[in-house]
Amino acid sequence: MNESTQNGAYHERAANGNLCMVVLFKNFRCGLITVDLSKSADQVPIAYNVSFEGATCVSTYNVLRSIFLDTATHDYVPANEGAFRPIHIVARKGCILNPQKPAGTFSRGNQVNTVADLVIKALAPVIPQQVCAGSAANLQFASYAGVDEKGDYWVYIEVDEGSYGGRPDRDGMDAVDFSSWNTRNNPIEDLDMHIPMVCERYELREDTAGAGQWRGGMGIVRWNRFLTDGVMTMEGDKGSVRPWGFRGGTPGVPAQLIKNPDTEAQPLPSKYDGLRFKAGESVLIAVPSSGGYGDPLDRPAALVHEDVLDDIVSVENAKTFYGVVIEEGQLNVELTEQLRAALKNQR
Repeated sequence: MNESTQNGAYHERAANGNLCMVVLFKNFRCGLITVDLSKSADQVPIAYNVSFEGATCVSTYNVLRSIFLDTATHDYVPANEGAFRPIHIVARKGCILNPQKPAGTFSRGNQVNTVADLVIKALAPVIPQQVCAGSAANLQFASYAGVDEKGDYWVYIEVDEGSYGGRPDRDGMDAVDFSSWNTRNNPIEDLDMHIPMVCERYELREDTAGAGQWRGGMGIVRWNRFLTDGVMTMEGDKGSVRPWGFRGGTPGVPAQLIKNPDTEAQPLPSKYDGLRFKAGESVLIAVPSSGGYGDPLDRPAALVHEDVLDDIVSVENAKTFYGVVIEEGQLNVELTEQLRAALKNQR
């Protein structure tokens, strides 16, 4: 790097105000990096703590390796101790990312994803061509249970996928896990065959990705309905935080959880335990969509037109964010050029 020293401080707070993570980079020279997480919140008495060696360090190493040893630009380098030696991770004892025993550490997915996202955000001003904009950095981990009509107890678990932010030369990825997770989606057919539930809707979260020269990825919408009485537990996050846009890109949208969206819609928190549902009631899970990369007015109008035809971007947002005019399904090149020129002059 040309810069001799780069320091960045970034934090994110959960909706309940309890979780705060700060990432600091110091002495970013000579190939050495310090990731300081010591200002994170204190550990908690429930299972949202993160084991330091087994999760905090692994997530940090993983995201830095993906940035600096990308196989698209480097020959394959096997994971080894030497590759991680230049990275120094600091987290004070007793914080949520380095708890003291005894401490529950089961529900750690969203926390380590947030650390990885903040590492990317701290590096973005220094190496903008090697990072993406803000990603969902999120797991919507849902557990359902109940007793079926035969009196048999059932359990169903699903992980609803997130998305990646826009990148220097391409759009963000839709409906995928972020960073170090590798779970698969649960097919609707499997749900219908074995569990007394039905999926009413399972699709991309359209018209929600952050606008940019390279737009953010889209999360998913999953709407499940109970056929018998049951309960649901949710380990989610990003209910109030929008994935950040970069270099002029706009932010994505946060997660959304709604009980009974088709009747008396009730917004739900991102985390809850054992919420009861009666037969016929339902829950809608909307996973965050990610931030855009670069100025939306620099996105080729033809790509915006294609997104409109694919129902990824609405006609209204194509005009508002991208300055692209679509009339009766067709791209109006002349009006688009005029609108984009006017929007640039307004800045």
